[in-house]
Amino acid sequence: MGLAMKAPKFFVAGIVLGLIVGMVLSTSFYNPPISVCPIVDSMKVEEHIAHAQILSNGTSVAKILVESYKEYNTPNYPLEIVRELYTYKVPASQFWGMSYEFKDNHMRYGRLTIRNRTETRDMDFTYVSLTPEQTQRIDGVGLVTSNWAVFFVSLVDFGGINNIKRIEVRFPEKWELDYSESSGRIEIGESNIIRVHFSKFRRRNYFTLVFSTNEHRITLDKNICILVVMSDGSDYRLSCFHSSSSST
Repeated sequence: MGLAMKAPKFFVAGIVLGLIVGMVLSTSFYNPPISVCPIVDSMKVEEHIAHAQILSNGTSVAKILVESYKEYNTPNYPLEIVRELYTYKVPASQFWGMSYEFKDNHMRYGRLTIRNRTETRDMDFTYVSLTPEQTQRIDGVGLVTSNWAVFFVSLVDFGGINNIKRIEVRFPEKWELDYSESSGRIEIGESNIIRVHFSKFRRRNYFTLVFSTNEHRITLDKNICILVVMSDGSDYRLSCFHSSSSST
C-alpha cells in the first residue's frame, strides 16, 4: 500500500522536473547568444543580395533580411544589406532606419532617419552602440520603392525574461500588406495598424513587413509610426516621421 501511494508522488515529481528542464531548454533554444553590431563580412552581404530578386520583389528582400539575421545572430547584416541595396542596387529608393536603447523598461536614447536616394547616396546611419547599461534595444531598417516597401525590426531584452510586450506599426493607408513574418504573433488590426505580440520567454525577437506602396512614398503626411508597449504598461512612440530626416 505504501509503495502504491508513493508511486504517484514520484510520477508527479518527474512531470514537474520534466517541465522545468523543458522550460530551460526551450529558453536556451529561443535565446541564442546575442551579437549586436559586429563587423560584417561584405562578401556574405553580397551573397545574400545575389539570392534576392531585388528590383521587383519586396518579399524576396524581406526573406534574405530574416535569413541573415538568423544566421549571424545580429541585426547588422540586415542593415548592411539594405544599405547596399539603397546605395547601389535599387534606383530612386528611400532608406529608413531606427535604433533605440532602453534601461529598466524606459527609453533612454535613440535615432531615426529617412533618406531619399534622389537627393543623396550617402548613408552614414548606424545603430546605437551596445553599452553595459542597456536592458533592452530595438533596431530597424527599411527600403521603400515606388512599388514596394520592406521593413525589418529586431528587439532584444538582455534580462531574464522579455519585457517588450508588443509593437504596433501604423503605415500609410494606401499601402497594402503583402507579406509578414515574425518570431512573435502578428495581429492585423483595424485600418492601417499591425500589432506584433511577443512571448516573455523569448528575449530575442524580430518581425518583417512587406507592403505594396501603390506609388505612395513616405512623406510628410504618409508616415511609418512605431509604438512599443512594455510589460509594465509603459509605452513609447519610437518612430513617426514628420520630416525628411530627423533624430532624437
